[in-house]
Amino acid sequence: MELRHLHAFLAVAEELHFGRAAERLHVAQSPLSQTVRALERELGTDLFVRTTRSVRLTAAGEALVGPARTIEAQIGIVKGIAQAAAAGETGRVTVGFGGAGGYTVLSVLARSLADAYPGIELDLRPQMYSGEVLDALTRGTLDMGIVGLPVPRGFATHTVLEEALMVAVPAGHRLVDAGAVVPQELASERFVIYPAEHGSVVRDATLALCAAAGFAPVVAHEAPD
Repeated sequence: MELRHLHAFLAVAEELHFGRAAERLHVAQSPLSQTVRALERELGTDLFVRTTRSVRLTAAGEALVGPARTIEAQIGIVKGIAQAAAAGETGRVTVGFGGAGGYTVLSVLARSLADAYPGIELDLRPQMYSGEVLDALTRGTLDMGIVGLPVPRGFATHTVLEEALMVAVPAGHRLVDAGAVVPQELASERFVIYPAEHGSVVRDATLALCAAAGFAPVVAHEAPD
């Protein structure tokens, strides 16, 4: 049994007229009749009572209408899923990110994605450093990532958020009420920064700013988030 047999059967069952069913399916009446006959032979029973003036369903034909409609509807769903997947409108997207900025971007991304592509499921991988995200993208275990710039050549990027680099100091520190801080004011301070092995762009940016200001920071501790 082929799908065309069920399409032909349903068209005749709903029209109860071979001519109108043929017009509906955009085929000639004779091939349509042959298709229905082939289905009847395969099932071993008549589905229609045919006379020169009318067409009506047999008991077997009436029993087949419901299941045939269900199959046709399911085929439509399958086609829709396949077409949406081909168009990139369904599936799973794995996203790696870390830091407060990552959560900020993710909240906007998730909402926009749900509105535009409700068939897309986000698989979130939090608490990743930028270097880890880039490594995972290279290996193919992530589809996209939220990282800090700069990014090495070979990656497609789009800037979605700009953040200021902040300095955290304890209560009572001389810079608590300073507002903006220039790097030179930190030359005598002891730093707590992210560890080198994870590929933190915040660490890299901090070291670069200090170097541009003419000093190497004294790193007292390295710590993750």
